[in-house]
Amino acid sequence: MSSLAGKKALLIGIAHEESVAFGCATAFQTQGVDLAITYRDDKSVGFVRPLAEKLATDVLLHLDMRNDMKIRRLDRRGQPYPGATSTSHRRSEA
Repeated sequence: MSSLAGKKALLIGIAHEESVAFGCATAFQTQGVDLAITYRDDKSVGFVRPLAEKLATDVLLHLDMRNDMKIRRLDRRGQPYPGATSTSHRRSEA
C-alpha cells in the first residue's frame, strides 16, 4: 500500500492533459490519493470537468487565484474537502 493512500490533495491549475498539474494529479491518483480539482471561472469549468472525470473525482471547486477573498473563503470553509494537502505548481507570468 502506498504511503499516500487515503490522503487528500487539492489541485490548482489543471488546464489540459498536457499540464504539469494534470501529470501530478494522475500520479497522485495512481497512489490512492483522493483528489479535489479547482477551476477558475465559468469558461474553464467546461474543460476542467472532463479532466476531473478522467481522474475519477467528483470534487470540483471554484477558485480564482487572482481573488484573495476567494482563497480565504476556501481556506476558511474547509469544506467539502477538509484535510487537503497543498501541493502546487505555478506557471510564471511573462
